[in-house]
Amino acid sequence: MKSLIRLPQDLVVAVVVLGIIIFSHRHHTAASKPPTPATVTAVPVQAAKPSLDLTPGTTRAVTSIAAASAPKTFEETMALIHLKLRQWSETQTGDRETQDRLQNELQAMLTDDNAAKIIQSLSPEELEGPFGTAALFHWMKTDPITAANWIASRPDATEDQAWVVAHNLLTDGVDLHNYSDQLPDTGWKQTFLADAGLAVLSKSPLEAVNLAQQMNPGSAQTNLLQTVASDWISNDPNKALDWILSVNDPAMQEQLIAAGAKAYATSDPQLAAEWLVSTVKSDTVLKNTLPNIIEIWSAKDPDAASRWLLSVSDPASSETPVDLQ
Repeated sequence: MKSLIRLPQDLVVAVVVLGIIIFSHRHHTAASKPPTPATVTAVPVQAAKPSLDLTPGTTRAVTSIAAASAPKTFEETMALIHLKLRQWSETQTGDRETQDRLQNELQAMLTDDNAAKIIQSLSPEELEGPFGTAALFHWMKTDPITAANWIASRPDATEDQAWVVAHNLLTDGVDLHNYSDQLPDTGWKQTFLADAGLAVLSKSPLEAVNLAQQMNPGSAQTNLLQTVASDWISNDPNKALDWILSVNDPAMQEQLIAAGAKAYATSDPQLAAEWLVSTVKSDTVLKNTLPNIIEIWSAKDPDAASRWLLSVSDPASSETPVDLQ
């Protein structure tokens, strides 16, 4: 076994003393040396921003100010509404953002309790605008029959208002046929019947027909019945055809066949064209309808459309059943 190397005692003492001196010097230097720039974290100084003091006391004060500025009476509410409506009217030059903000503020003032009184306090011009329509919608939700009767009694009632009444009554499950029976025979009633027929059409084509039959004869009634024929034959052609063939007025029946054939042409243009020319005798109705069917057909199969036209042409005159130009 090798013997350990023994250092002189005075050398060991000297090494220990030197180590203590070096450690003390380093510790003193680290403690007194200022931090380097890399160790300093800069804290940016932000400019003070104006802000609300949201301490409990200040919050109560702000709420109190807002409450103090809110209208307390109906007269104050109407004054504020008229003011905002004037501001809205003045911004109809393209300031959509301001217009939307004003309308939102106005509609927020409508409640179940005040909607009826507010709408009855509007001028005819204000009533025709979007806020008047919103007020009518609100009133219709709380008291539909009273609101509908009030609008119907006005000599300046509009088509848009008739649409609002018809759709809301339908949504509320009101019998539109019975309701219309008690309306005075005015132009607005005719408008209401037309809008009500359109509103109920997708749910019940026969109900739309019944409403149309309450209308005075004329273009508005014909337009509604043609719309029924067109929509119904697109969704249930057999039932629609049964109804069309049950119409006793020959002229009206031809109008309905024309509307139905034009709608059916999107599914089967050849059958639609053949149905039209085989049943309609009026040259005017044919000239107004057949070109539309041929146009639809030609977009799908131009050769077939041309061949069909040649097959129904009069060989003696080289003319088609109608002038397609």
